[in-house]
Amino acid sequence: MNGVGYTILIIFHVLSAVVGFGALGATGAYAQTLRRGGPGSRSEAVRRYFRTGRNLPALAIVLVPVFGAALLAAGHGADLGQSY
Repeated sequence: MNGVGYTILIIFHVLSAVVGFGALGATGAYAQTLRRGGPGSRSEAVRRYFRTGRNLPALAIVLVPVFGAALLAAGHGADLGQSY
């Protein structure tokens, strides 16, 4: 349970959570800027952020439970009894 593969799974699990949920928070901040109609709402950066295309943060959010399940499988469920 403390092997290199397990550590790599933890790193991927945490990174996908940080990237996915961080982008979700940024989306809320940008959406609020657009909703207010302030000076930043017409900037190219905000329009580019909401442009249609590939949604990599959504993929990162989907990978969070995938890596979590892989961690449970790799640790044979030993972490289920832990209260964090």
